[in-house]
Amino acid sequence: MMRLWPRHVRSRMTLWYVLVLGFLLLAYAGGASLYLFYSLRPAKSALDTARIAKIVGHEGEQNGAVYKITVGRADLDVKEMGATINARMGLNTWAAFVGTDEDAAVAGDVAMVESEVTPTLKALRGHGLEVVAIHHHMTNSRPLVIFLHYWGRGPADKLATGFKAALDELGKGNKQ
Repeated sequence: MMRLWPRHVRSRMTLWYVLVLGFLLLAYAGGASLYLFYSLRPAKSALDTARIAKIVGHEGEQNGAVYKITVGRADLDVKEMGATINARMGLNTWAAFVGTDEDAAVAGDVAMVESEVTPTLKALRGHGLEVVAIHHHMTNSRPLVIFLHYWGRGPADKLATGFKAALDELGKGNKQ
């Protein structure tokens, strides 16, 4: 049987896929994995959730050690096979924070249209947040919605500023 890739490349690809899948699980868990990591460490101070909400411009919800901010995409009129897709069905952007003000972690998801991908990538990377995956779920939806998963670690206010920068790239000129 002929293999497309040499063995040493296949092993690196396998490692890469395992790492990406691990980060995806982290992002999908809505901070649950981050909670486990941080719950085993002594806390210096709790997250100042009011400060995070002020930086981001949206209030969030506290669930144990995780503070999650979810922002719907009401500016988009998305249809999948004639049915309207809304925030309750996952058309939203979110960030889950855990840790302390000095040493926090964030994982989240950004829902965007094609024209927002590059500016959002630049905003996240420019603030030290790592992009984990870019994909879409709904193949027949119009407009096409692309989801970006990200995570980062550092001071909570820096992470919140990065999330806010990504939010600021959404909805610019969308008349769909």
